[in-house]
Amino acid sequence: MATWPFLGRNPESQRLDKVLGSDDQHGVIVAASSGLGRTRFVTEAALRAERAGAAVIRCSATRAARAIPFAALTPLLPVADRGRAAALDQQADLMRRCDAMLADKTGRPVVVVDDAHLLDDASAVLLQHLMVRGSVFGLLTIETGVPVPEPVVALWRDGIADRIDLAPIPVEVLERVLADQLGGPVDAAAVAQLAARSDGNLLYVRELVDAALEQGCLRARKSVE
Repeated sequence: MATWPFLGRNPESQRLDKVLGSDDQHGVIVAASSGLGRTRFVTEAALRAERAGAAVIRCSATRAARAIPFAALTPLLPVADRGRAAALDQQADLMRRCDAMLADKTGRPVVVVDDAHLLDDASAVLLQHLMVRGSVFGLLTIETGVPVPEPVVALWRDGIADRIDLAPIPVEVLERVLADQLGGPVDAAAVAQLAARSDGNLLYVRELVDAALEQGCLRARKSVE
């Protein structure tokens, strides 16, 4: 099945775009449980920023990289420090070099960090520093219900960044998504059942639809005049 459309997030998108165009805050943190589309939401926002002429730097925090200081933010490090950040004992000096490097760029870069709850402590501190100073605009995602590094929490607690919590997809939006993906309107009872079983989680909806199509529980039917 093709990539599912990006729908149902207009209020959140408008709120994000308002912060992106403001000088009062230096980032947006998108929080949601797994499957509610936080990565897709931020990806779409980054694409809009690129189309508007912003330089976008993409980073990704992972459990594996968490053991290596600064590994998640390697794209932000000066070239001379990449690959040896774990050996650096002068973190303040590294922060100054990052500031200087970013200052040479035209405009304020947009830094995307997916799964920022997995950032190692050093990366979290560096990211907080750069966002507090306004050197970058951060687009971060975090998973709700899991521990988040204190420097990331401080970003929305201290008003440096806005936190947007994604809610489950509404039934009416789900109905449009299903119609688009399946090539026609979907029976209201089927939509209601998918909504109830997935709790508005589009990832679960997709898995349920794939399984229903494979088993023949969900199939196309010619309308009867």
